[in-house]
Amino acid sequence: MVTSRNPHHLDQLVGRISHAIENPGAEFQVTVDSITINPQSYYFGDNVNMYGGTGNVGMAS
Repeated sequence: MVTSRNPHHLDQLVGRISHAIENPGAEFQVTVDSITINPQSYYFGDNVNMYGGTGNVGMAS
């Protein structure tokens, strides 16, 4: 999630990202003034979905 107190900045960023997706050769630069991360919102490590099987304990031998 990206937030800003200035909605115009967000509109510009969306436009630049959209342009870069449509034009892979495009380049742009954005400066981030600050970053806030809530560790409770993230899982750090591998995340694997397993369907079926027996005895799956999440460890490789």
